[in-house]
Amino acid sequence: MRCPYCNHITDDDSMFCASCGRKIEPRGNTYQHTTEMPKMSLYEDDFDMEEERKGKSSSSSVPVIIAIIIAVCLLITAGVAAWFILNHRTDTSSDNSVSNELKTELNQSTNKKIKEEKESKKKKEDADKAKKEDSEKEEETKEEAEAEEKTDNYILPDSSKRILADSEVSGLSKSELRLARNEIFARHGRMFNDQELQEYFKRQQWYVPQIAANDFDASCLNEVEKYNVNLISVYEEQIGGK
Repeated sequence: MRCPYCNHITDDDSMFCASCGRKIEPRGNTYQHTTEMPKMSLYEDDFDMEEERKGKSSSSSVPVIIAIIIAVCLLITAGVAAWFILNHRTDTSSDNSVSNELKTELNQSTNKKIKEEKESKKKKEDADKAKKEDSEKEEETKEEAEAEEKTDNYILPDSSKRILADSEVSGLSKSELRLARNEIFARHGRMFNDQELQEYFKRQQWYVPQIAANDFDASCLNEVEKYNVNLISVYEEQIGGK
């Protein structure tokens, strides 16, 4: 059937016009349908058109509103995400700064410990070195003392270099005079048939036995040595033995 207001064809059982939205009286009512279009004023047509435009405008504005809402939601989401990222970077930077400070302190502490260990090791090495040097020096002193002691075993150390004074000889005992006279021969490597003399000189560091007693020639003595041998012999005879 047709809408009696806008002449739009609608279903027979429709109660409202799909075009203008007005109520349509169903068939079988007291009104008689005629093929004539009801007369509408110019104002009614304008009103219907305005209503139709408002409906279309309202229906077309819905997607725009939805798009605006979606855009706003996206902006809010982006803002929250940006804030989270910036805040996370700040926290990370702060954590990295703290971590770097801890690393710096740890490195300083480690370097200080290493330096102290090196200094302690160096002090110990210096102390050991000084101790070793003292020990070596002490050993050298001991050896020198022993050598000096052995050198002092000469009864008359200079009897081969200078003429002895009477005072140097007169104070010696009988046995010392005997050793003093024979040490002049022993310096030239003479060996002795007397076992006691031989053992005595063998204990002296400077003694080097080379010539048998029977093969030794007294002519190898210098004039100083010859004089000192005679001087010592004189004092031996005075004491009563030779």
